[in-house]
Amino acid sequence: MRNIKIILEYDGLLFKGWQKQTGKTVKTVQGEVEKVLSSILSEEIEVVRVSEEQMQM
Repeated sequence: MRNIKIILEYDGLLFKGWQKQTGKTVKTVQGEVEKVLSSILSEEIEVVRVSEEQMQM
């Protein structure tokens, strides 16, 4: 497993929140990021979110 750090900014108007919602077909930021990265890297991706507050601890 490898780790990749990505700093991401987004306009959330077109999404139903950040966290993907298991079993639901709603468009979330996490779901879209995982889908695009999986396509680029040809492997399953799991995004782990760290907030700015957590980074400063």
